[in-house]
Amino acid sequence: MTKEQPNDHDRLASSAEARRGRADIPAARSYDVTGVGRQPFRSLELPPIGFPYPFRRELTACIELLHFAKEKLDNAQLELKDTASQVVGIHYVRAANTYEAILHLALDGFGAQAELLIRPLFELALTATWVSRNPAATERRYDLHRRYALSLWNARKEKSGIYRHENRREILTPAEKKEAKRLFGSYAERGWTGKSLREMAKEFSSSHDVNDGGQVHWQAYMDVVHPLINWAMHSTGVGDLRVAAQETTWPS
Repeated sequence: MTKEQPNDHDRLASSAEARRGRADIPAARSYDVTGVGRQPFRSLELPPIGFPYPFRRELTACIELLHFAKEKLDNAQLELKDTASQVVGIHYVRAANTYEAILHLALDGFGAQAELLIRPLFELALTATWVSRNPAATERRYDLHRRYALSLWNARKEKSGIYRHENRREILTPAEKKEAKRLFGSYAERGWTGKSLREMAKEFSSSHDVNDGGQVHWQAYMDVVHPLINWAMHSTGVGDLRVAAQETTWPS
C-alpha cells in the first residue's frame, strides 16, 4: 500500500469538517419519502483519521459528491412537463439514493455488497442518457412496458391459484401486446427502452470523439467493470471466490 502522504489524505476531509464544524455529514435524504414517520435517516460519517490511505480521501470526496448532487436537486425547480423529463428526474433521484446506499455499505465494511449496486447505478445513467436523446420513443415505450409488465404479473398471479381471481379488463390491445413482446421479450425481461445495456453503451460511445474521454468511459465500463460485477452478483466461480476471500471473517 502506498505510504501515507502528510496533509494529503486529510485535505478534503478537513475542508468538509471546517464547513460543517463536525466530523459527520448529515444524511442526504432528510426524511422518509412517505412523510408519515418523518424519521431522519442515519448520517454518513467521515472515515476516521486512521483509515488507510488513500481510501479516507476518496470516500470523503465521494460523500462530498453525493451532497453536491443532492444540493443541486434541492435547489432546482424540476420541470416535469413530459414523460422524458419525468423519467430523467426519477432516475436522478434513484441514482443519488443508490449512490448513498453504496457509501453506507462501503463505510460499514460491506464493500463487496456495495460493488453490486454499481450495476443499477450505471443502468440509471445509461437509461437517463438514452431518454434525453429519444424523447419520442420514451413517450411510447415507458408506459407500454409498465402496462405490459402488469398484465404479465396479473396473469401469473391468477395462474398460480394462490390469489383470488378478479375480473379485470384487458390492459393491452392485441396490437400493443405484440409490440411489447417484440420490444421487451416474452417476460418483459428487457428494460423499457427496448435496448440492452450494451446496445445503449455502444451507441453513446460511438457518438464521442476518441480524444474526449467519453468513448473510453463507456467502453471501459462495459468491457471491464460490467463483466466483473455480473460474475460477482451471481453464483459463479469468480463470485464464490470473492465470497471466500472477503466475506468469511465472522465476529467471535
